[in-house]
Amino acid sequence: MKKTLSGLIATATLFATLGGSVAFAADSTVTGTVAAGELSMTAPDNATFTATLNGSQQTVPVVAATSGTNTISTTVTDYRGVEAGWNISVASSDYATYNSNFTLTVGGIAVTDTAATVDNVTTRTQEKAESFATNAVVSATAVPGEFAATLNWTLTPSTEAVVN
Repeated sequence: MKKTLSGLIATATLFATLGGSVAFAADSTVTGTVAAGELSMTAPDNATFTATLNGSQQTVPVVAATSGTNTISTTVTDYRGVEAGWNISVASSDYATYNSNFTLTVGGIAVTDTAATVDNVTTRTQEKAESFATNAVVSATAVPGEFAATLNWTLTPSTEAVVN
C-alpha cells in the first residue's frame, strides 16, 4: 500500500510540474474525389407480330419476347450526377426493305430510316424503366412473307441543364 501511495504522489507531482494537464490538439483533412458514373440503357426487347392479309390496312400489336405484351422495354440508368436529362431515339436501318409491306410505331411515333425521339426525360433520374407500345401497320397491298426490321436505339444525354 505504501508503494502505491508513493507512486500516486510521484504521478501527481509530475502532473503538477507539467502545468496541471496534458493536452494535444491537431486537425486533419480528408480529401476525396467523386467521379461521374455512366449513362446507359439495357438492350430493348426483341419482338414479333403476325398478320393475315385481308385486303385492308391493319394495325397489329408487336409482342415483346420477354413480356408477352405489345410494349418494347428497356431500362435507362443515369449515374452522371448532373441536373440534366436524356432522350431515346429510334430508327430502322433497313426500313427500305420492308416499308412497302408494313411500318412500325413505337410509343406512337412512326419508325423510319431517320431517328425519331420516342422519349425525352428532362429531370435527373438515376434509373427509369421505359415501355413503349409498339405496333405494326400492315399495308393493304402487302405481300405474304417473313420480314425483319432492325431497330437502332440511341440514348443521348440532354444538353440542357435543368433544376431538379
